[in-house]
Amino acid sequence: MALPPQQEQPTTTTVPPQQPEPRQTGVTQEDLTYRSQELGRLGKLFGSREQSPGNIAGLAIIVAFLILIAIVFAPDSLSLPKKDVFTLVSGIITLTLGFLFGRSTSN
Repeated sequence: MALPPQQEQPTTTTVPPQQPEPRQTGVTQEDLTYRSQELGRLGKLFGSREQSPGNIAGLAIIVAFLILIAIVFAPDSLSLPKKDVFTLVSGIITLTLGFLFGRSTSN
């Protein structure tokens, strides 16, 4: 009894799927370098010209609240009572909040 000849299985090659082209965002390395040079060292901390007044005021509020917390735990001194320091720091907080929420833009 003769076995039928075995047929070779066709070899299939799979083509890898096409990778989509990376989308261009419009921001180049030159743009990032220019922006970094424009901001400078303090600009990296406080933000751009439009953002820096608000960021600095926010930083002032945070520092003032930290001072208020320190006043609560600090011992009272004869030369500078806690009440006077509290009044001074709360005035700075009020002034800063007035700057943040009271400023208007006029074009």
